Order: sequence, then C-alpha cells, then structure tokens
Amino acid sequence: MTESAAPKKRFRNIALGIGLFSTVAVIGLYGLRRPIAEHYIDEALKARGVAGNYQLTQIDPNHQRLEHVVIGDPVHPDLTADWVETETNVGFGGGSLVGVKASGVLVRGTMDKDGAMHFGALDKFRANDGKPFSLPDLGLDLADAQLILQTPYGKEHARLDGKGNLAKDFDGRLSLRTAAAKVGTCDVATGTAQLAVQMRSGQPHLIGPIKSDAVNCAGTKLASVVLDADVTLSPNFRNAQGTLAASSAKMDSPMLMKAAQSMGVASNTPLAPLGDQYRKAILALGGGMAVKSAFAFTEKQGITLSNPSATSRSGMVLTFSDPAQINIPLAGALTFAGTAALNGGGFPESKVAITGSADNFKGNATFAPLTAPNTRLALTPLTFSHDAHGTKIATSATFDGAIAGGTVRGLTLPIAGRIGASGGFTMARPCLPIALDSLTLNSFALGKTATSACLKGKDLSIAAPRFAGKIGTAPFGFAAMDVRYSLASKAFTLSKVATSFGSSGHQTKLSADAISGTLTGGAIAGKYANISGRLPNVPLALDHSSGTWRF
Repeated sequence: MTESAAPKKRFRNIALGIGLFSTVAVIGLYGLRRPIAEHYIDEALKARGVAGNYQLTQIDPNHQRLEHVVIGDPVHPDLTADWVETETNVGFGGGSLVGVKASGVLVRGTMDKDGAMHFGALDKFRANDGKPFSLPDLGLDLADAQLILQTPYGKEHARLDGKGNLAKDFDGRLSLRTAAAKVGTCDVATGTAQLAVQMRSGQPHLIGPIKSDAVNCAGTKLASVVLDADVTLSPNFRNAQGTLAASSAKMDSPMLMKAAQSMGVASNTPLAPLGDQYRKAILALGGGMAVKSAFAFTEKQGITLSNPSATSRSGMVLTFSDPAQINIPLAGALTFAGTAALNGGGFPESKVAITGSADNFKGNATFAPLTAPNTRLALTPLTFSHDAHGTKIATSATFDGAIAGGTVRGLTLPIAGRIGASGGFTMARPCLPIALDSLTLNSFALGKTATSACLKGKDLSIAAPRFAGKIGTAPFGFAAMDVRYSLASKAFTLSKVATSFGSSGHQTKLSADAISGTLTGGAIAGKYANISGRLPNVPLALDHSSGTWRF
C-alpha cells in the first residue's frame, strides 16, 4: 500500500471502528437473534473459542441484564463492561435483539500498518457473509463507552456517549485523543476532538473541532491547528462529504520565505519599493491563516475540494469560484479548474482563471495597479501556460516612478517570454517597442517618446533613437545612430550623435562620433570623441574635439 493510500484507509477503518465500537456491547448477542439465556451465551462463546465471564442478573422474554462482562483473556481482555441490558422482541419465529443499554464499556484493539483493525477475540463475532458493512437497525444507549486503539502512529483513545437507533436517529458525543503521529510527509502532534455524532438514514454525521498543538509538513510548521469538521459518511463508511475549515495561529514555511526572498530581485531597480512592499505582505501571511472548503471523498475518485477559500490575520482574502474544483485522486496527478480572487493584506486586487494539473496548466490573470510610495506599475491582462519546459507569460507593463536619479511617467513595454524550469527569464523577442510619456532628470525633461529597444543578456541597445525635450526652459533635441546601455555596469555609449539646444535663432548644435559615460547616483560622466558644432553669440567653433564631460 502506498503512503498516500494508507492515511485514507486509516480514516475509513477508524470510522468503521467507531461503528463497531458503538455496538461492542452487543457483539455476539446481536448475532444470536433469539431470546437470550445464559446457556445460549455460553454456547456462542464456546462455538467461537472465546473466553468470557459475566453475571446474568436479570432475564425475562423481553429484557436481560449482564454485569461484570469480560470477553477475551481475563488478564488482558478485549472487552469489558460494567453492565449491559438488552431488549428483545419474541415472536413465533423466534427472538430478535432490538435494543442495548450499557455503561462502562471498554474495547481494546490494534491497527496494522496497512490500516486494518483487529479486536482480538471480538473479531470472531464479525459477520463474514461478504455483504457490505452497515450499522444494524438497533436501539443503543451508551454511557462512558471507550475504545483504546494501538496504531503504528501511537495510542488513540475514543469515548462515545449517546442514545438512539444506530441506523436511524442515534445522537451522541464522541471524544478522541490521538498520539503524535507521522501521516505521509507530515508530523502531527498529539490531538483532541469533540464531535457531535448523528445517525440519519444509516449515515453517520460528525460535527465539531479537531485540535493539534503543531503540524509539520515538509518543513512547513503550523502552530495551534484547529480543524472544524462537518462530515457525513456513507452507510458503508467508504465515502464521505461535507465541509472542512482549518486554522493555524502561526505558520513558518520555507515556501513563504522563498517567495519573500524572490522579491529581492527588485532591489536596486525602479521596482524596489514594490518589491519591499510585497515582501512584507508575504511574510505577514505567517501570522495566522484560515482555510475552508467543501469536499467529497470516494474510493474511486479520491478527494474533490469545491470553492475553497483562505484568509489571513494580515487581511489577505483568497476565494475560488466559477465553480472551482481541486481533484486529488488516489493515484495520478492533482488537477484543478476555476477562478481565484485575491485582495487585502498588502496585495493588489487580482483575479486568476486557471485550469490543468500541477505539471501542465494555463490561464489568465488581471491585476489592479501595483502601488507603493511614488511608484506605480500597471499590467494588462496576463496570459500564462506551464509545462515541463517552464512557464510562458505575456502582458504589457506601464511604469511610473523613480529611475536613474529622475522620474519617469507612462513608461510602457510588452513583457513576453518564458520562465525556465530552473529559473531565469528568456524573452520571446529580443527587440521590444518602448514608449514613455515623460522623463525628468534634474533640469532635463524628455517629452512623449516612442522607440524600439533590444535586450541581449544584460545589454540594452536602441537603434536610431530620436528624442525631444527641454533643459530648464530651453528646447532640446537628440538623435543618434545607435545607443547601447549595460544594465550590469550602468555604462552607455552613443554613436553618430546630433543634438540641438535652445530656441530657433539661438541654438547650440553639436555632433559627435561617440559619447560614452556611466550613471552614478544622480550624476552622469564620461568621454566624448570628435565633437563638432557652434555656440550662438559666441565666436567659438568646435571641430573634431575630444575630452571628458559631466552632467
């Protein structure tokens, strides 16, 4: 049996054990289906090779009472009960058991590594007719009925109090205490549960909280975990449906740390304010989280989660709709489909529609503008797809904020490419159209501009750019054959440059074979080669001049 299947079988068999536990007081008695008398009980025990002791203190055709009941090895009995009272219905065809009342019942059992449950001598009373398991049409009144189950995960203890017909209208309280356990890849600390138990039309209905001090799954540590369950089991205990709501007071997750650290890619870039803001929002998720989902479990299809949701103490809210389903089969890949909406907690309002599996999915997303102090990034609807080769994305970004010691507005460029399976981003096309509304660097202001830029590694090049703006109040013009800029070193070179400065009739015109420089903080400095030009109202002409410059 696989690790993933074992916990599911364990769940089903525990449910089966609860059903068996609920009827332990009548094991053997219910199977006789005739008036109970002492010699019948003795014969039933002897026929099965089971040791048993009891005192039959009351007997008549419709009512019997047994006290000090012990079944199994007297030193380590499999069942004990302070007393058991039975109600029978006697007719011409014989007798049948219709009700049991018991107090101080204790059953001991074991669960093997495959999830099968064993109850010692009581196993000899189990029906072996091949029919599907179902609870009997039997009235039951239990007080302080307990089950101690030794499992590969540790010792588990249950107590059931309640009364009613097991197949129709039983109502009770089920208390559970579980030992620390390892389930799949998860380490679960000791746990407790207080569940209301209702039997309706042969279907057990369990409602209540299940608590554990800590859960550790693959390095993700959850503290003070509470699982609120509202679960209905099928009559044969093999299928289940309902809602589950889980919460944790604290979450320490390597995935959160990795996601927060990934925001560091924006450091020392114009997107740094956004990176810092979302790093804090991601880390704040560790302060507490609650998730909720409807679910259904079947032996053939596994688990299906419907319209799950999540909220954090930081204010983040994540909901799924349209409708949304996550399918977790007993074998094979997890699949999902639906629309997720995210907002609050420092995150932008977002909506993501997605379908596929963990290995192969596609979808689209819309985001409200990402904002931070003096910074804004707006994305057009984003499309994405993922396979073994990585994740393809396509969108267009418009940025307002600080850049190179100045301010840019309306800087727009398309983003299309692939995030590789091992990280890194490869652009779908090396050259992209770029547009901006304005760029301000101290007294220099550039107006509305459009051009095309090519990126190869960390080297940016622009062919035949033409810009127009102002320096102070004076008009400024610029044209070049080629511009190259290194994102790594912040160094640039311009070839075949022509500039103009000043109003008509008072213009300074310069041309140069090459201008190079480096951005350092708010300053730009470098060299020029073969500058030629003339200054207005100054009897000075430049011709093939070379030197250094600073702005």
